[in-house]
Amino acid sequence: MQFILQLQGQSRIFLFKWIKNTNHSNYYFFLLLVFWSTLTKLKMRMKLNNLISQKSAIKGLIKEMQSSYFKTRKISESDII
Repeated sequence: MQFILQLQGQSRIFLFKWIKNTNHSNYYFFLLLVFWSTLTKLKMRMKLNNLISQKSAIKGLIKEMQSSYFKTRKISESDII
C-alpha cells in the first residue's frame, strides 16, 4: 500500500482503475461459474423451442399442401421441388 501512496498523477489513476477492473472481472467470472448450468439449460431450452416451432410450421405447410392436393388432385411444379 505504501507503494501506491508514493505514485503520482496518471500512474496512480491507472493503478486504481486497473485494480477496479480486476475486481469487476473476478466478480463476473464468479457469477459465470455460479450460473453456468442455468445458462446452458436456458440455451438448450431456447434451441428446443426453436425446433418445436419449426416442426409446427412444417406440419402446417404439409397439411396445407395435402388439402390442396385432395381438393384439386393436382400437384403444382413448385410444390414438388
